[in-house]
Amino acid sequence: MLKRLLCTLAIFAVSIASGSARAGNFALIVGINQYEYAGDLPNLRYARPDAETIAGLLKNASSFPPGCIRLIVDSQATRDAILRAFADLERACYDKGGPADHALVFFAGHAVDAGASKGDFVKGNGAQSREFLAPYDANPEDVYALADGSYENSTFIKKEEFSAQLSHLSEQNISLIIDACHSDIPDLGQVMRLQLLGTDKRVGLLAASNEDAEAYEFPELHHGALSYAIIRTLFALREETPRDQLVDETMDKLYQSVMTLFSVTKVRGKRLIDYNRPALEMYPSGTRGIRFAALTGIGALPAAPTIAVASRERPSNVAPPPQPEREAAPPAPLSPSTTVFEPPPAVAVASVSPPAPLPPPTGAVEFASAIPSDAYLEVNGSRVSWTPGRRILLPAGSYILVVGQPDFTYRSVHRVDVPPGGTVPIEPAFVGSLAIRSVEKAHPTQLGPPLRIVLDGQSLGTGNNMQWSNIAAGTHQLSVTVHDTTKVTQVTIEPDSPLLVRYLAQAVAPPARTSNVIPL
Repeated sequence: MLKRLLCTLAIFAVSIASGSARAGNFALIVGINQYEYAGDLPNLRYARPDAETIAGLLKNASSFPPGCIRLIVDSQATRDAILRAFADLERACYDKGGPADHALVFFAGHAVDAGASKGDFVKGNGAQSREFLAPYDANPEDVYALADGSYENSTFIKKEEFSAQLSHLSEQNISLIIDACHSDIPDLGQVMRLQLLGTDKRVGLLAASNEDAEAYEFPELHHGALSYAIIRTLFALREETPRDQLVDETMDKLYQSVMTLFSVTKVRGKRLIDYNRPALEMYPSGTRGIRFAALTGIGALPAAPTIAVASRERPSNVAPPPQPEREAAPPAPLSPSTTVFEPPPAVAVASVSPPAPLPPPTGAVEFASAIPSDAYLEVNGSRVSWTPGRRILLPAGSYILVVGQPDFTYRSVHRVDVPPGGTVPIEPAFVGSLAIRSVEKAHPTQLGPPLRIVLDGQSLGTGNNMQWSNIAAGTHQLSVTVHDTTKVTQVTIEPDSPLLVRYLAQAVAPPARTSNVIPL
């Protein structure tokens, strides 16, 4: 039924106040890999890891106040919880922003294609659908007809609702990043303009593709394409910025960096830009310089006490203008009271080599459970060579560690602060649980008919309310059969988020039998 209705989505919304002390300072991070109605909403691979990576980066490197970064994933990310979080964070973090206040919202999950067919709740008379974001509890089957012949689904987050949440924020400048199929939607811009009419807010939109194109996520990148480019840009920006110094990234510069990475990064023999082309839109038209985020650097401090920071647009090969040579002033004449001291004779001194620099202090990260032999490790966004074991040594500092397996899409993300000489324990897990329940569509509280379950080609049994544990984390092919009808979908198992899949069963009367006797 959904056809091209649903696509992977990732949204940043960053709003920056222009010096107003009233504005809040918070980050709302939402990532949904697995859905309550996974039979109709296919589970995703990298929505949750993208959200966790962004949340870890913000906790590790941004100026957000403690307690003002909220991560909501999978079953926590219901429709009510997402909409309620805007007001909760605005209230809790009120007046905590200081002179550079901003709010950031990241959403990774499913979205609705604006040009969906009538059965997919498009508005009447050829208008675009109002439904926009799919929370964890979105039910595509819960569609009802209105008096004007159009259709609605109240389990999704509508464009008007999302735009209203942004317009109610106290900040004046809002930046949106949408990593989704058909994400440069003219209809969304029109809704935003109506919601922000009469305000002095400015909006910047960085979309993964235009309304007629799809966006992609790749196992080779372990991210959605646009999220990958954004994360790589932010890590690189931190590395080129002196340690503990703040650096601003604007939407304009971020877009330039994203386009560069899309032009040079190849997956399966094609550049990312050959799959889809990001687009930057500003409202009102011509707006520039909207700040994306402020991050702390991790690069080495220069030796000189005075630090000159050049803009990134300035060519590095342009030499400074030559300075004119100045003649030395003649020595002043000696007065009768001046005593001249002759330098002492030179004394031969044995050369002494400077002491070797001390190695940086190190600490350790210890894994509380065994790591699979084929696991890979990423440190601050870069894949490193390692031998999987129980312990790794790192220079003291702050890190975002990612442990994953090549054959599975699950990635265990950890933010760690490694102290000198200390050990930080982390516990990546690689198994999770799966529960499947059959429900009567007419009576959702009642169990439905038994289902025959097959996971990755292996039969798990038959029943209407079953659960399994110790299933490898990652994406699997789930096949469910009731009577003579089979439905196949992709499900993602997360170790710390048990997956419950519900199937709505509806009895359908068999077609009337016709006689094959030829009348005389």
